[in-house]
Amino acid sequence: MPAPSKLAQILQPLLTDDLGQKAELENAEGYSIELAEGLTLEISESPVGHLLLSCILPVRPTRLSDTETLSVLLQANLLGMDYPPVLTGLLPEQQQVVQWSSLPFHQLEPEVLKRLFNRFALQAEKLAAWLV
Repeated sequence: MPAPSKLAQILQPLLTDDLGQKAELENAEGYSIELAEGLTLEISESPVGHLLLSCILPVRPTRLSDTETLSVLLQANLLGMDYPPVLTGLLPEQQQVVQWSSLPFHQLEPEVLKRLFNRFALQAEKLAAWLV
């Protein structure tokens, strides 16, 4: 069996349960995790040496022309500025919102990774619930 990729090694703290049991990841260029609300969190190495978390959030078409939507996205960005930052952006042509965060591997201590993942997932779920 080949050695785990750097990305798989970095993600290992997310795969350890409360009893200390570890799941193993197969080597891949990226991974997907299903969240509540039918959301999919994509995890990849992009650029090289950096963890990238991203999630596409669906938007009800009426929200796209609503000024309240821009206000909520601005608030989400301001609230997401805790370290590491979680950012959101509107893709009007695709009628979607993208949420992402990126950090260099060397800054991803296990607790930082867990905190980032939990904040990212919670923010994506809350924002998605409001947008649809």
